[in-house]
Order: sequence, then C-alpha cells, then structure tokens
Amino acid sequence: MKAVRNKLLDFIKEESSKAEIGEMLLGSSEVIESVFEKQKLLEQEQSKSGFTGLVLGIAAMVSTTTSEIVKKAMETVPTKMVLDWCKENIGSLVQAKKKN
Repeated sequence: MKAVRNKLLDFIKEESSKAEIGEMLLGSSEVIESVFEKQKLLEQEQSKSGFTGLVLGIAAMVSTTTSEIVKKAMETVPTKMVLDWCKENIGSLVQAKKKN
C-alpha cells in the first residue's frame, strides 16, 4: 500500500507542477460533465436552435454574471453578429442541416 501511495503522491506532484502559481486546475471530469448536462437541458428548452449554436451559453454558465452584465451584452452584441460568428467559427448547425 505504501508503494501505491508514493506513486500517487509522485503523480500529483508532477501534474500539479504544470500549474502556474495561484492557478487552479480541474482534478476530475465531474465539472465538465455537469456543464454539458446543463447545456443539454438548455438545448431541450431551445430545441429549434440545436446544441451547436448554444455552445456560447457555456461561457455564461461558468462565469460570474450579473443582470447588468447580461443586459449590457444583449444591448452590445446584436443577434446577427452572434449568428455570423457561429457560421464563421462553428460551421453549419446540425438542426439547420436537417431542415435543408
């Protein structure tokens, strides 16, 4: 058991040395899985939009936001700009391809 413990501690030391001072890294995939689960729930609420276009919502889910920040973002960035960005950076949406 001591050998396993030492190997685990060596692994943790090696991996943690990759982080910058003060940087926090994920230790498991649970956080990522939780974010994608929330994303899937969002997709169900907006089923016509499809998953791909809603990927931008992930940033809002994992950021600290206030109603003021959301209001400013919605006033600053028109829907057409978001759609153009999606088309340029993500490509055709799966739902859009199904409709054609």
